[in-house]
Amino acid sequence: MYRSHPFHFLTHIVIALSALLLLGFAVSARHSVLGARVIGQAQYDAVKESRKEESFNPTTLSFSHMQTAYSAADNTVFISQSLSANDWEGSIIPSGADSTVYILNDSALKNRSEAIAEGHIFHLLIADDKNYTEVNLVASGLPIICIDYDYDENADYTQDHMARFRLMDASRTSRNKDSLDLCCQFHWRGATAMEWDKKSYRISLCDENGKPVKRNLLNMRKDEDWILNAMYTDSSKVREKTVYQFWNATQNLEENPMPSADMEYVELFVNNEYEGLYGLMTRVDRKTMELNSHDLVYKIDSDDFISDDDLKAADAAGTKVITDDDGGKLAEIRYPKNNPMTWKPFMYFQSFVEGERSIQDLEKMGYNIDLDSLADYQLFLLYTMTVDNDWKNNLVIIKNREKTKAAVSFNAWDLDYTLGDVWTDENSFSKKFSEESAGITDEEYYMPESASFMAALADDPQEMEGILEAKAGLWQKNGLNADYLCGMIEKANAQITSSGALRRDAQRWPEVGDSGDVSSLEQWVRMRFAAIDQLASENKLTEGLGQ
Repeated sequence: MYRSHPFHFLTHIVIALSALLLLGFAVSARHSVLGARVIGQAQYDAVKESRKEESFNPTTLSFSHMQTAYSAADNTVFISQSLSANDWEGSIIPSGADSTVYILNDSALKNRSEAIAEGHIFHLLIADDKNYTEVNLVASGLPIICIDYDYDENADYTQDHMARFRLMDASRTSRNKDSLDLCCQFHWRGATAMEWDKKSYRISLCDENGKPVKRNLLNMRKDEDWILNAMYTDSSKVREKTVYQFWNATQNLEENPMPSADMEYVELFVNNEYEGLYGLMTRVDRKTMELNSHDLVYKIDSDDFISDDDLKAADAAGTKVITDDDGGKLAEIRYPKNNPMTWKPFMYFQSFVEGERSIQDLEKMGYNIDLDSLADYQLFLLYTMTVDNDWKNNLVIIKNREKTKAAVSFNAWDLDYTLGDVWTDENSFSKKFSEESAGITDEEYYMPESASFMAALADDPQEMEGILEAKAGLWQKNGLNADYLCGMIEKANAQITSSGALRRDAQRWPEVGDSGDVSSLEQWVRMRFAAIDQLASENKLTEGLGQ
């Protein structure tokens, strides 16, 4: 009877173990996440050992048909992932045909939602037969925008500059549509905001020759003109998005609605530098307000009134922007962009606001004030405690229609000082959250007043009181209450926290901080609505105005 020699037996064991190891390596090599092969630390080190290290070049790596976003400061690429998906989406692809992307095995790969929310750092290794490079990887739960341009420290970036614009949107790629990669013109925007390090941007999509290109971004309207709002001073990053939504919801109840901007969250990279959490917004323009070529839009940029002489001089000179002696904007004609344009209707309306003309006087001159629109605006200021839009930051719209008098209406814009967020002189950029301002304990901010509404109230108190109280009842009847606004706050907060974006923004701009807990903000909203609702129920909405 044949017996195996002990040496032969050991040989069989070694062969079997080797086969298992090889099989394990093959299974590991076949296992992939985001198109990258998942390998353990030993295999990761082995790939590096026989190759020469090179520095990472962001142009050599793409994700879902687009160059990845890159933060040079910490050698990290960023990809976009849909928060509603159950598994990792998309593929990371190297530019080299002979290159392979490896991802170091990590327990966080099995907990996608937690990894995204925490901004977990994964490790990528890109290698061919001779060389390798390493880079970190972070997955964002928001769309990502990249702007790349030739920076010149002597350039004036309040003027337009050409740039490359890329939008990586996981929801877009999940619908089998290519992400967006084209040219744009951009400039910094804002007045006080221009002084802050975190800039807001005006973006105009275009082709290589500067010709406008319209695109549908993040399920908002198809357009070429966009705004990237830095939302710098609001540590919660939910105020502007939710109050714009609230205003637009009130306009859905109107026969002649005056909708304002739409906003969606994104993360922004500029020239391979992470800039933080932004709001991508539509502009409040002709398309938003359904204007025709005969209509006028005036934007008021200051609390100061403008003399009739200055308005007449601006008309004579064809000036669209009126400034003070220091060059600060007082007011501007936002539409039409070209002639014919005139300051005369604004001059007449301003004289009404200053108390020099009555509603009847304006009607005789051919101008009907949309009192519903005026009441909407005043009630909106009261509920949301919008403290910087009483005259400044008003949009005054004059729609000229055949066979009818011109209709004067109003729109909400520049809504950063809302929901208890008020200016403080502590430093040049910070605002504070004031719970006391929700009730009557903070009289300075309790009852913000639209200068236009106050003029109408003085002209006809009984009519304006009745319209304002009826408007409050209409909003309550249709569910535009504290629960509605708090629900929008919670939804916005869940999006920016579960995406990891709020945490990254706070790390990028630590001077502003991170208010991921919105419970105190929701408490403020409930206090504020209760106070205003109580006044409405007692027919006292206008009693606190003008104090």
